[in-house]
Amino acid sequence: MAKPADITTKQLIGAAPAVWANWTLPVHDITECEVISGEFQWLDRASDAVLRVVSEQWGEFILIIEMQLRYREELPLRLRSYAGLAEEKYRLPVYPVLIVMLPPAAGVTIPDCYESSFLGIEARQDYRVIRLWDVPVTDILNQELLELWSLTPLLQGGKDESVLLRTKQRMLQHVQEHPTKWLVEGEAELATFASFVFPLEVIGRIFGGFMVDWVVESPLYKHVVSQVAETAKEKGWQEGRQEGRMDMLVKVLQGRLGDLGEDLVSRIRSLSSERLEAMADSVFSLKNREELATWLTQENTNGNGVSHS
Repeated sequence: MAKPADITTKQLIGAAPAVWANWTLPVHDITECEVISGEFQWLDRASDAVLRVVSEQWGEFILIIEMQLRYREELPLRLRSYAGLAEEKYRLPVYPVLIVMLPPAAGVTIPDCYESSFLGIEARQDYRVIRLWDVPVTDILNQELLELWSLTPLLQGGKDESVLLRTKQRMLQHVQEHPTKWLVEGEAELATFASFVFPLEVIGRIFGGFMVDWVVESPLYKHVVSQVAETAKEKGWQEGRQEGRMDMLVKVLQGRLGDLGEDLVSRIRSLSSERLEAMADSVFSLKNREELATWLTQENTNGNGVSHS
């Protein structure tokens, strides 16, 4: 199994760069493909990969892949900067791609270009956007794109336990037939991406309890949940209402742990404002409902659980 630190965009793409190039590009006559991002001193983020590609029709060019959990407003400018720097360094055409894993908030549109205008000077950088939730899961599974199977929980139709189980079973079948390094690591990657959209109890039921422990300790998972926790905390706290904070926490916890039941929800709603904030900081460290119940019991034992609102 891969070490937690190994699951990054560079790791995923580096395992099969030609597969990713063929999937992200509008051409399918690629003769050469290699990851060269290690040569970029200015590109050290784990979410980026730079590839040198050779096509029979288009010749040699650079493919930049930026993979993000959610869209952020600074991404168009970043892609423009990457494209310019890569073109200057390699003197080759550049094709930038932005892959977004999870849908944005309601009303947020993901642009497919960067545009600016200042004193009559116009600047524009186009790039391709791949919204994983719009990609049918059957496109990946039916085409036998094994190296992309770990993404299936994030695809259209992928948030289904039967699909997740079927993907795991097919992956294990291929491991037995072709025990390559990627396929051995693929189950851990599949479980990690599944944790973005499934409660941890589902991960434990399908992959085993040991995989839950592995997932929650992986740097990728910690990075993702820290982003989600910070966003959720800001949204809830900006409302400035005790009820809004409680609703936010209950919603996040149910998304991670499944149905909480009336008793746990009632205990959460009895927390004071101070303890609600403490729970917001701890919410993503809880692996199951039992740990949540223990956390709440400890709060009550310490005398901190009574709401004064």
